[in-house]
Amino acid sequence: MLMLTTSAALFSQEDCDLFNIQELSAAYLNFSVDTVILQFDGSYEIQLSNGTTASITFGCTDSDYLEYNAAANTDDGSCATLVVEGCTDPAYTEYNAAANTDDGSCSTAVVEGCTDTAYLEYNAAANTDDGSCITPVVEGCTDPADVNYDAAANTDDGSCASACTDVEMNGHTYAVVEIDDQCWFAENLRTTVYGNGDVIHAGLTDGEWTSMTAGATAVYGEGSSYCGYFSPEINACDEAQSLAAYGRLYNWYAVDDARGLCPVGWHVPTDGEWTELEDYITSEGFAGTEGTALKSTTGWYDNGNGTDDFGFSALPGSYRGSYGYFNDAGIYGRWWSSSPSGGFAWFRDLRYSNPAILRSDFDPRFGFSVRCLRDAD
Repeated sequence: MLMLTTSAALFSQEDCDLFNIQELSAAYLNFSVDTVILQFDGSYEIQLSNGTTASITFGCTDSDYLEYNAAANTDDGSCATLVVEGCTDPAYTEYNAAANTDDGSCSTAVVEGCTDTAYLEYNAAANTDDGSCITPVVEGCTDPADVNYDAAANTDDGSCASACTDVEMNGHTYAVVEIDDQCWFAENLRTTVYGNGDVIHAGLTDGEWTSMTAGATAVYGEGSSYCGYFSPEINACDEAQSLAAYGRLYNWYAVDDARGLCPVGWHVPTDGEWTELEDYITSEGFAGTEGTALKSTTGWYDNGNGTDDFGFSALPGSYRGSYGYFNDAGIYGRWWSSSPSGGFAWFRDLRYSNPAILRSDFDPRFGFSVRCLRDAD
């Protein structure tokens, strides 16, 4: 007869229900069960009729299930939930909602925000979209002052013409002016070096200037046997006053030099680019008076001042002739283009007595003023 005893108050009728005498006897080689003792840890000590003792711990014995009990040696059918490994922390992007066992794969903390680059609210730091993407990106020029301005755009795509801002070269900062889609120096060039830093021939006598077939520059009035001027406000034959007002004069060999007279990103305008400027001024209502619209409001002889409607501020720095002399400051303003014309080169001419812009070609040994134009975008 089976005798059930207990070593603690853990014994109950429910415990008795766990046992089937025939099954236990068969499991232990047909030895009969003398005593079953319920242990404090919930296991059972079974004393068999052959004098041996066995221990039974009921539980889930399959490690593939969450209910697995490593101490169990007898499966009681409690294995129910298969183990699914993964990141179980929703604060990480690796989170797996199906996982019930953390495998240490949680590594990237969730950062919420708009993760779609097609929206203005895009947050480059975000890795989890929170629904904040609202405003689609519309690319275009967003500068209202720019000729390419797009009122519908909310994201600048670089289509605006580059800002027409002051530029420095050879120790001098040049004022600039935007006219239509061109960006011009608003004052004459005064550099003594080329774009690569090489020195331009300067300080030449009349004879040296005359014989020069390389680039050369001069300040109106310096080192010549003759200097004549009609400037109403300054002594144009005073080098300091002349430089401050007119900048420097350059022969066309300097203009044509591959090292470049203008700062990086700028150049001496071509004949065609001068024409573009003239055509725009004409289109703005100044047909026949384009020169007046470009001339400064002071500095010209005999009431020949202009209206400077575009901020170009053209002053009458005149020229150094092919024989080295200086003449007519206050009367003429002449600016080289970079375009040759046979053995000569094209230039633009403004005069105190003429409201137009004159175009002509001249001996490259002459020294004229130079304006720089920003390279096309």
